[in-house]
Amino acid sequence: MPLANDKASQLSKDSIFADRVRLDPHQVQTLQFATQRDSVFDLSDAGTGKTLAWLAVAKDFIEKNPGKRVLVLTTKTLMHAAWEADAQKLGGLHLEICSADRRPYAWTRDADIHVANHAAVRELVNLKRGLIGAQPTQYATPFEGGLLIVDESTAYKNFSATQTRAALALREVFAKRAALTGFPNPNGVQDIWAQAYLLDGGERLGDSFQAFKYATHYVIKRANRTVAIEKPEAIEAVLDMLSDITIRHRLDDCHDIPPMDYRFIPQELPRELASLYIDFDTEFQSELLNLKATNALTKLMKLVQLSSGVYIDDDSRERIVSRHRLDAVADLIEDLPASIVAYELTAFRKALCQILDSRGIRYRVISGEITSARVRAEIVEKFQRGEYQTLICHPKTVAHGATLTRSQHVIWVAPTANAEFWYQFNARVRRRGQGERTTAHVFYTPKMREEKLVHLLKTKLHGFRVLDEFFKEVA
Repeated sequence: MPLANDKASQLSKDSIFADRVRLDPHQVQTLQFATQRDSVFDLSDAGTGKTLAWLAVAKDFIEKNPGKRVLVLTTKTLMHAAWEADAQKLGGLHLEICSADRRPYAWTRDADIHVANHAAVRELVNLKRGLIGAQPTQYATPFEGGLLIVDESTAYKNFSATQTRAALALREVFAKRAALTGFPNPNGVQDIWAQAYLLDGGERLGDSFQAFKYATHYVIKRANRTVAIEKPEAIEAVLDMLSDITIRHRLDDCHDIPPMDYRFIPQELPRELASLYIDFDTEFQSELLNLKATNALTKLMKLVQLSSGVYIDDDSRERIVSRHRLDAVADLIEDLPASIVAYELTAFRKALCQILDSRGIRYRVISGEITSARVRAEIVEKFQRGEYQTLICHPKTVAHGATLTRSQHVIWVAPTANAEFWYQFNARVRRRGQGERTTAHVFYTPKMREEKLVHLLKTKLHGFRVLDEFFKEVA
């Protein structure tokens, strides 16, 4: 894995940051690597302390470039819980948290670093055009020649999404750019193209997504639809093309943290649910050849959720049709001293909360309904202090950055089809500060569609190691 050159990789006691903030050696390597490049792709594992390392990079950039600003784009949860908290540890930085209630005029306030969630990127495009809202402004390019840090950069993996296109339109404003993620390719190698383009404008992977897709996939026509199958060698080839700007630190190399065990818990379908499941599956199978991939996945997940006792009708209304999974999850929560629970359906969460209430179990919910980043941070802090036995979380709202090391247990109420959720949510408990062995408990129905997802999750446990093996070879 490329780090820094031999001279730069000498960790000196005279480092301007080594004494002041006590960066770990791998964080100093990140700092040194970043100061030598205009573009950096940091693929370090969740829990390795990327935030603190990149605040040190930002501070170094500001000291060397007076008057220039740094913009951090991150998730709503991490604005306060990670970036603001770590900036206070580092000291000497003026942060402006550009939350929705403080924008758009937060952009005009004087600060070293502006921190915003990913949804703000479209406002920044208007700034580039010389507008705040619909009004002309003198702050048209407040980040001209600055440093852009895109945290959890898979938020921009879909090249055709409006948010991604807005971010790509901004890249030329900045002199230096960095993308941070522990899992750059949750859906495959195609996820990497837009993230790389954000960094180098297509210098390494080309300026056409379609050309990139055809180069990295076999494109096959099946019935009335086209299927793209990733070439086995594609990920290594892409990583090789990005190797000069890529740095990766493995959690196990940076910290002595016990491993995570994976416990897959089979549950037979209750009789009253089996006939409904078979009818739905038969319908799914008959429609499969005529469905687009996204619609097929939606149908598949309806089957998975039905296995867990939740029926979703054609109008997307959810209702509980069996309590077998609910009771089993509640029993496991009750047996464990602390846990975090991943759910993806509101009906399941509400029914589970009713059971926990009836049993007197202390819990809190973190979902998209909690829009305040500070409230989310307070819930996490109270959980870490032991005020709640469990947190019921939608993976999208807690999958990045939060430290929940008081728990050694992650409970999945059903297998997930989202590999990024799987990797990132499990990393909330297995990260720096965790001194105990951890376990991910996954409920599933054997001999049904859920079992296929379980197989894919097990494959993902090994599949992501391609990154590690690649970087070991080029180190």
